[in-house]
Amino acid sequence: MCDVCRFEGKDYKQINFPKLKIIQRSLYTVFKQQTILLKLCYIHDIELFAIGEKRFMENHPNLLRAIIKWPDKFTKSIDGDGTGDLF
Repeated sequence: MCDVCRFEGKDYKQINFPKLKIIQRSLYTVFKQQTILLKLCYIHDIELFAIGEKRFMENHPNLLRAIIKWPDKFTKSIDGDGTGDLF
């Protein structure tokens, strides 16, 4: 399931039909020294491409809160220490 749809309570199958493929994307500018790994539906993948990483996260505060609350589920450390500062 799409991470954005999940945290916003949307049915990704309904808003993306017939394109139900889930795409994994990496965000590099949300946290310093870490990569955020997201599973996105077709609509949210296009939105990320169109508006960029920072505005995408600003438009989806529920997803940002989830990333901050459960960083181990979304992050891959670049420097290996497992910490990261926002923006």
